[in-house]
Amino acid sequence: MKPNIFEISTKELTQDGFITWLLKWADPSNKIYDEKLNQCAIAFVKFIINKQFKENIKITSIEAGRQREKIDIWADVNEKYLIIIEDKISASEHSDQLKRYKKIASKWCKKDNRELICIYLKTGTEAKASLKAISEKGFSVIDRSELLTCLKRYDGKNDIYNRLV
Repeated sequence: MKPNIFEISTKELTQDGFITWLLKWADPSNKIYDEKLNQCAIAFVKFIINKQFKENIKITSIEAGRQREKIDIWADVNEKYLIIIEDKISASEHSDQLKRYKKIASKWCKKDNRELICIYLKTGTEAKASLKAISEKGFSVIDRSELLTCLKRYDGKNDIYNRLV
């Protein structure tokens, strides 16, 4: 059987790495390497943005990273939007972390004149009441089925991508 990194490394950090990797693929400069993966990544970024802003945008630039002041994933899109993602597999929110992360990111947005998009990515199960409370804190929830629906649009041949989805 062909090795699959996601069967070996099942932790949240692997998922964080994949999501950050995919966000970076949305940058237009990456189209020359894999046009289909670039298009999929662009669709993913637009899906995230549309969770809070119903706009049809053209992505002109994206920078993404992990673990900035304990925020799992962040992305700066078009120097207009700042996306922060709290990624959870089986754990739930704890220690008022969402409130802290939103406060930190709001400061970044004020300094850099960005619109903030807060995402709670949950690929495991969580009670609806808990997810409702998270939404009330200003985080849009993306669950496993929404994520997979978005990701299954890709029909290319990237080994890393195809092993996950």
